[in-house]
Amino acid sequence: MKKILIIIFTIAIFVIGGIFGYKKILSIEKENKIIQLFNKDSLENFSKNKNEMLEKLKTLNKEEADELYEQYLESNNTILENLNIEHDKLLSGGIYNNEDTSENFTDEEWKIANKFLNKYDLELWYLARGTCIIKEVPDFYYKTFKDYVTDDYKEYLKITSKENEEHYVADSGLCITLEELGDRIVTWENFLEKYPNSKLNDKVNNICNSYRRDYILGVPGGIYDYKESAEEYNRFIKKYPDSPTTELLGYYLEEVNLDKPEDNDSEALSKMIDEYIEKYFYLGSLENRKKGNLFSEQTNTLLKEFNKNKEEVINKLKTLNKEEADKFYEDYLESNNEILEKMNENDYIMLDNAFYIGEGDIDKEKLNKQNKFLDNYGLEVIEIEEGFMLTEKKDFYYNIFKNYVSDDYRDFIKLCSEDIDYIDYFSSLEEHPEIIADKVINWEKFLEKYPDSKLEKKANNICYSYRDDYILSLTSSQTTEVLKNGKINEDVKELNRFIKKYPNSPTTELIKYYLENYKNKDVETLLNEKIDKEFYLGGIENREKGNLFSKESNDLLEEFKKNKEEVIKELKTSNKEEANEIYEKYSVDNDKILEKINEIDDEMLSSAFYKDGNLEKDKLDRQNKFLDSYGLEIIQIEDGFMLTEKKKFYYNIFKNFVTDDYRDFLKQNIIEYILRTLLRFKT
Repeated sequence: MKKILIIIFTIAIFVIGGIFGYKKILSIEKENKIIQLFNKDSLENFSKNKNEMLEKLKTLNKEEADELYEQYLESNNTILENLNIEHDKLLSGGIYNNEDTSENFTDEEWKIANKFLNKYDLELWYLARGTCIIKEVPDFYYKTFKDYVTDDYKEYLKITSKENEEHYVADSGLCITLEELGDRIVTWENFLEKYPNSKLNDKVNNICNSYRRDYILGVPGGIYDYKESAEEYNRFIKKYPDSPTTELLGYYLEEVNLDKPEDNDSEALSKMIDEYIEKYFYLGSLENRKKGNLFSEQTNTLLKEFNKNKEEVINKLKTLNKEEADKFYEDYLESNNEILEKMNENDYIMLDNAFYIGEGDIDKEKLNKQNKFLDNYGLEVIEIEEGFMLTEKKDFYYNIFKNYVSDDYRDFIKLCSEDIDYIDYFSSLEEHPEIIADKVINWEKFLEKYPDSKLEKKANNICYSYRDDYILSLTSSQTTEVLKNGKINEDVKELNRFIKKYPNSPTTELIKYYLENYKNKDVETLLNEKIDKEFYLGGIENREKGNLFSKESNDLLEEFKKNKEEVIKELKTSNKEEANEIYEKYSVDNDKILEKINEIDDEMLSSAFYKDGNLEKDKLDRQNKFLDSYGLEIIQIEDGFMLTEKKKFYYNIFKNFVTDDYRDFLKQNIIEYILRTLLRFKT
């Protein structure tokens, strides 16, 4: 019995062994079949390339090792590209053919294939839509180079090896969680911050931006849930408040509609994010942000241009005379305005949002940091209404040009450098109008000091703006009502202070006009009209000469003068009868001009030469002295004055040219003359 059991056991062993042996044979055959699908010579070529590289690597310093990595990577990419082309039939349909058939690789066959490829530091990697590729194992480059390259390259390879351990995207979209993707972004941002001068930063920045796009906009084939994504973005913002991507997420969340996701225009959102990333997440952006600079790549390029222009201007000024320097200032100002306009246009979204905290409070630390960066350029960011703008520092042009330009330009630029900041300006109008008053006076003095300056027009416009704001802010409807009730408020006190302190200022005349006419229901309109009429370019210069006429009247006076010169010239070639006709036509034309002038400046003529009901003879004499060159004068009529020709005006012009009767007519006495002119203006 014992012998029989031994025999049976022996037979069983042989049978079982045969079965296992057969299975092993089958397994080997299967393995060989799979191995035969790959070109071993091509795989050996990959390994050979690696071994040759390793021998060379051992002889290099770290910087040389970095360069070798780049060369080796490029070489491998070519080898792998050819390898994948060579195995295209297998990789594009022989492993996965998008159908559940026996032709597809089983899990076991997949393992066999990768076990074989791993010997060469390669593996199969499912790409998408039934397609595979042959690529390096995830930690291939890290293991190969970690002991030889610089720290930035080592860290780069370590991060990429970890990320390559799992699929990023596949047919169904994103293979990792949105949270994991957000953390990847921060990992690469930390790298850029840690190694701002790394040669790898161009690659890293592109990786980071690609992740940002996928993180916010989703990946093709994936399902995008606006609300679920928003929850992740808020987690990111809370966890990484200092990340520049937090700024991008905040911008996105302001634009996206979470309550009605169906209303979101994905194409528009995508375009918006792409534009923002392109502008603000350029190579070196993190380094700039560390310095406080939040401007876009385009604006930073323009800042360099701005600084270069500044240096060239400073050098050029040393070779110019004062008149040339004046012209150079004008050209440089225009050029800078164009550059600054472009920069503000480029970054208007950032400027509208970046320097606020919460409900409109200014982030002073952030703003100060940005302006510290801009110091080198002579620029600053200033608050304007509900946002900010980039502009020159107030003393920018004065510091550059003060020692080179003519006196009027120097004083002009100095006054400009003392302008009030935009936001402070409006508070000054309300709380400290005397500050604005001083600006008015300073510009009036400039216009008085430099009546022939090429800057007169600019100066007048600035003065006009200050004066207009000052007067209109103090002559509000509230102030008018106070005056009508026989009372005074702070605005009235300020107006009276100005009159007392600056009695000879033309603005005083304007204030007095308001105080005399505040009861008129159209006083605001009257005030605006008076400003437009009398505070024109050259108005102060004319007042200094005694001329109180408006701009329109001064234009008509020049027309009157031109007509007179043409008539005198024409008379020299005319006979007496023709001269008579010229007189008739000329007198009619003059009547029309003078009628217009008297109509335009009726209010001034009715009141300007009286003070407390008494005639201001000195003021009238100064006005008539100014009118002498035109052959005109102002004469008193009833309770006012009118502009007319001097009594011998026509006689002096025509006496030697007209017939005797016309000459005698023109010699009539002053009474007839006055009666005639009075009659003329009554009709």
